[in-house]
Amino acid sequence: MLSCYRESIYEHHYQKIENFLDFSNTESDFNENGFVKLYPYNLNYSVFIQSLYEVYGKNNIHTFFFEDFKRYREETIAKVLDVMDIDFNDIHIKDVTAIPNRGCSFFGIKLSLARYNFLPKKFIHRPITFFGPGSVPAGSEELSCLSKDKYWNDQIFKRDNEEIRSINYPKLSIAEKIKREFSWRHIVKHRIDSVMYFDKDLLYKYRAELDRTFKNMNKEFKKIIKEVPKEYVE
Repeated sequence: MLSCYRESIYEHHYQKIENFLDFSNTESDFNENGFVKLYPYNLNYSVFIQSLYEVYGKNNIHTFFFEDFKRYREETIAKVLDVMDIDFNDIHIKDVTAIPNRGCSFFGIKLSLARYNFLPKKFIHRPITFFGPGSVPAGSEELSCLSKDKYWNDQIFKRDNEEIRSINYPKLSIAEKIKREFSWRHIVKHRIDSVMYFDKDLLYKYRAELDRTFKNMNKEFKKIIKEVPKEYVE
């Protein structure tokens, strides 16, 4: 949930966490500013996993917890590779302790929100969406199997040069490299957060209520998965 919120900031949905979380569970997936929102209590992973068991069979489903990756990263990666029938010694991991794609920090989020509120909106990049009218399609038009006339047009997808990679990637031109260096997303991720990653609890006043709800929800985990991290239920 927090990861989705951090990522939404990178996608230019500049809003506070309380606006991102939609406790009212309204029908629309977007608020009045066109920013995405999330009804947190739909995130019942016990139900999701049980559904996967029913469809694919319990023996074909392998569940890994984020906390295990944090505490026992090398051992957990080895288990994932074992499921994929890959020997851990056959791959090269530069730094098993590294976080390769860290989310936007609390400080980076606050800076982004302050910038959004300070600058005229014409200087702010529009919110990025990936589904429905006005979305940014995944991949490139040249390689897409989607019908060009039906899907790749301005009525369905908005071409967005900042978000769709250049066809030259990763061999960008000098102009493209300069444009990338001065994009706000790049500045936050590769300049500010890489030098000073200041983070704190984004949920603050909602933490206690959400913890209570999800720990109660997660008790179903104990019925379907033997080893559940204690943070999920205690």
